[in-house]
Amino acid sequence: MFIPKQHQRERARKYPVRFPVSGRMLFSLALSAALLLFISSCGTEQSQLSISQDKLVEVLIDVHIAEAAAQTLRGATKDSVINAYYDQIFEIHGLNREEFETSMELLRTDPKRMEKLYAKVMEEMERQDVEDKE
Repeated sequence: MFIPKQHQRERARKYPVRFPVSGRMLFSLALSAALLLFISSCGTEQSQLSISQDKLVEVLIDVHIAEAAAQTLRGATKDSVINAYYDQIFEIHGLNREEFETSMELLRTDPKRMEKLYAKVMEEMERQDVEDKE
């Protein structure tokens, strides 16, 4: 866009403060701001889990108990036993392996949610332990 010199001088008198910013710099600043807004907006949306948090807590407790029970086993035997345990756990809770793995994958991308979930798992395990001792 062409601006006559006279108009530029009048404008300079009206607005004496000038910022030493080139068109390229303005473009890169605008692009950076847009990119920053885009990136920050991506992280705020939480994906819905296909399993409720309460059910997931119950399933994870059972999974950890099964993993602990299979700790002493080795090799293919351990894998077979753990797979059998997982199948039983999913059957008890009315889930399938895909639902569980998808939910866990979503949680792995959101460490804060994962941390909150495991805090509930630990709290529930401690509560059950206290009930067993009474």
